[in-house]
Amino acid sequence: MFNTDWDRCSEFAKVLVDRGRLTPVLYPYNTINFNEEGVLIVVGPDMGFSSLEIDKVRDFVEKGGTLFIADDFGRANNLLTGLGIKGKFSDERLGDIFYSRSADFPVVARIEDPQLAYDVEGLVLNVPSVITGLEGGGEGAFSSKVSVVGEGRNRKSYPIMAATKYGAGRVILLSDPDILINDMNDRKLVTW
Repeated sequence: MFNTDWDRCSEFAKVLVDRGRLTPVLYPYNTINFNEEGVLIVVGPDMGFSSLEIDKVRDFVEKGGTLFIADDFGRANNLLTGLGIKGKFSDERLGDIFYSRSADFPVVARIEDPQLAYDVEGLVLNVPSVITGLEGGGEGAFSSKVSVVGEGRNRKSYPIMAATKYGAGRVILLSDPDILINDMNDRKLVTW
C-alpha cells in the first residue's frame, strides 16, 4: 500500500494516515487483533483467504467493524463465499458508452447510497468489473443502463459499488481497485 509506483496506492495510503490511524496488515489476518470500530481495507488481493482468516474477518465485522473490499476480477470471492455474502466480483470487464478519455475509464454517476455518495459527483473507473449476485439492486453505485459485461449484448445497469449490513458491521464492495492507484490521482481522474 505504501509503494510509490504508478500502479500502487501510496497516495491513497497517505490520505488514510492523514485522516486517522492506519495499521498495515502484513501478516495473515488471523494473527491480527482488529479493533471492532475500525475499517479493514482489502485492495486488489493477489491470493485467496484461508479459513482462519475468513473466521477472523467474520468475527471482526459481526462485532461492528467495516470491511471494504476493492477487487476487480474475483480474488476476494472466496472471502465473500466464506462470509455467506451472495455478491461476487465478476471476472469480466465492464463496457460503457459513458467514459473519460477512453473506454478504459467508464464514468459512474448513479450513486444511491447517501453515505457512499457524500461529497461525490461521480466516479471515474479504470478497467473495472462488476458485482454480480446481489438481490434487489440495493443501494450503491451503478453503471449506466447501456453498459455491457465482457462480450455480452445484454445492456443494463450493473452494480459497481455496494454496501450491506453484516451483523453489527458493514461490508462495502468496489469492483475497481484501480480507482485507488497513484496514476488515477496523478491524472486528476480521482481526488481523495
